[in-house]
Amino acid sequence: MARLDSICRCGNLRSACACVAVGSTEKRFRGSSDARGYDSAWRRTSLAYRRDNPLCEDCLSEGRTTPADDVHHITPIRLDATLRLDRRNLRALCRLCHAKADEEIRKGEKSG
Repeated sequence: MARLDSICRCGNLRSACACVAVGSTEKRFRGSSDARGYDSAWRRTSLAYRRDNPLCEDCLSEGRTTPADDVHHITPIRLDATLRLDRRNLRALCRLCHAKADEEIRKGEKSG
């Protein structure tokens, strides 16, 4: 089984993924995490949300027990910054489920 750090955000193995080539360029132009809305207020909110929801919500819905590593915005900050700290817009996810959720959002933005 592949280690989590060898899995790309899209869910593919990094060694066989086209995202890897694009990733380094993409990060250079994204701006700092604070500039994108992931500041100290977000870090406090994220920590509190994971404390209240320590397991991956997607895995739980499929009968698996996996620790949550990240907090995912259902509606991305770039689409509605007013929901950035709204707990109703958050989901506790493991890294793999977070990568899948982000990929679904990117696909939805491209198609519509």
